[in-house]
Amino acid sequence: MSDDNSKPPDSSSEGKIAVFLHGMLGNKRNVKSFAAKVCSSLGIRGLLMDVRGHGDSQLPESVRRTSKGSTFLDCVWDMDKTLLAEVPNLDDLEVILMGHSMGGRVAMMYSVTDNVSKKPSHVWLLDTVPGKLSASVQNVMGVAQKLVAGNDNFILGMTRNELASFLVKDHNIELGTAHWLAASFDPSLPRKFKFDLNVAFDLAEDFQNIDFTACLEQARQDQQVGWHVVRGGANTAWEDSSTLDFFQTWEKQEPNRMKFSFHTLPNAGHWVHIDDPKGLLDAVESIHKSP
Repeated sequence: MSDDNSKPPDSSSEGKIAVFLHGMLGNKRNVKSFAAKVCSSLGIRGLLMDVRGHGDSQLPESVRRTSKGSTFLDCVWDMDKTLLAEVPNLDDLEVILMGHSMGGRVAMMYSVTDNVSKKPSHVWLLDTVPGKLSASVQNVMGVAQKLVAGNDNFILGMTRNELASFLVKDHNIELGTAHWLAASFDPSLPRKFKFDLNVAFDLAEDFQNIDFTACLEQARQDQQVGWHVVRGGANTAWEDSSTLDFFQTWEKQEPNRMKFSFHTLPNAGHWVHIDDPKGLLDAVESIHKSP
């Protein structure tokens, strides 16, 4: 799992580090701007990570040939190795995990997995919607598969903005999602994008095997970790009332907001860190910043 280590000037909280994880078919660039705001506001170090098969975190060819398929647990141990390698004083630090979408699932899995090197003190799930892989994500993966496997070499001359417009016009992909996919576009690569679709499809399959609610139930029993869920109020994927009931019940049963908090950003869609960065930063500061 590749990393991008950054530290804000005049850092005032040397005892903490925030780790940021992106979503499916994305890369660490997707969350870099928001990560910088968080680190600057809280005065802490930040670590951006590319999840396995995404961005700069690619499997060696020898591993790809012999691999039986990638899982979320593989991503957990990738993450653990990166933390150990890049944060030599890990034992002395408080770790805050922030994951958007699929990155939230990786953060959640890391937090409930035994024998990891460092349990986080807080986990932020940024529009990580419980349940199975959404139809919209499956559609985007299908489009990406066609672009990678097809002969649409005319896209190689496009800028990322031009590709985003093409995805909206010719493939009916929502604008924010189109820009997310285009952010991984790299015409210098044989596969055209900075993600490995084989790994992505492996993770999508594993996605279906993980009982998200059971993991959250396990998380709820761990009083050493604070859990914070951010919902994009305009994201229709949250329309399953049982999902909202679960979090609202948790919120009522746990009055200590340092242990659980549920935040809704009414005007934000799935891209909460882009649609309402101020609202999201306010939510983070309400938990981590002293008045």
